[in-house]
Amino acid sequence: MAPHEARQSVIERLLAASAGSVRGRVWIISDLQILGEYEDFVTTAVEDFRSLELACDAVWYLGDAVASGGPDDMAAMARFQIDALRGLGLPVRYVIGNHDFDYSLSPRTPEPLALPFYDLFKSVPGWRTTASIEDFYFTEELGEFLVVFLSDHADREGRWVCTQGKVHRDAASYPHGPGAYAALRRRMAECGRPVITAGHYAFTGGSRPSPMLDRLLPLPESVRLHVHGHQHVGDASVRDPDFQRKISTVTRQKVPQINVSAIERRRADQVRSVVLEVHADRTLGVFFRDHDRRAWAECYVLDEGR
Repeated sequence: MAPHEARQSVIERLLAASAGSVRGRVWIISDLQILGEYEDFVTTAVEDFRSLELACDAVWYLGDAVASGGPDDMAAMARFQIDALRGLGLPVRYVIGNHDFDYSLSPRTPEPLALPFYDLFKSVPGWRTTASIEDFYFTEELGEFLVVFLSDHADREGRWVCTQGKVHRDAASYPHGPGAYAALRRRMAECGRPVITAGHYAFTGGSRPSPMLDRLLPLPESVRLHVHGHQHVGDASVRDPDFQRKISTVTRQKVPQINVSAIERRRADQVRSVVLEVHADRTLGVFFRDHDRRAWAECYVLDEGR
């Protein structure tokens, strides 16, 4: 073994050996929501990611980009993150999570809804989120895969808000009935390509799942993988006994679910994220990164045939 190879971990050697077949690669982050320390967490993650020198197509941010606080605090938190991510020179994709609505749902908040991260994010050229705050998904491609991003959503005037898998305030005015979710499920089933879904929450079978996402179940055979946040890995304060779980499956299906959270170490036990690779033969590689340790923690490889 060459001296350079001896310094590499097995996961590093796997990444290097398979690099020639990569047809798409993204860095996936979620769940910051800690005021007062977010600069440290974001800087730790971004600097370690940059040191990897992995050519990526995009960054996926799966929600909870801000925390409870006043509008000035949230605006500063949004600006800091967007400046840090812009410095990577990569397009970013973002879905709204429950904590992104914290300020808007507090009793002291005037209407319409205030979403500083979402609104500032939409001003960056080349970055994408839902076209309207009322939309519950958007799509794009990664290699041969169709990617369906599933977002929390709301009426801009605050009449209804869909978060934590439920419709709050005036549920009767919610515009996306079961038919809208059935139409999205048909689209995934009939798109003629494999599908990856990405959102803030897990489906049933994963950690702290969203009841609203159950409208898409059973997932079509085309769906190969779901990635999510919400349950910070290592957060023992929640009632979920599986608070260390990173990999699960959708109930009664073999679709893996990957928990990428969280990009903070106060509720979680590590500043962490995931790198996802799509290969020429449709193999998927999932690589869990611990940024505080500047090391790969685990990897999970899904063959086309599963």
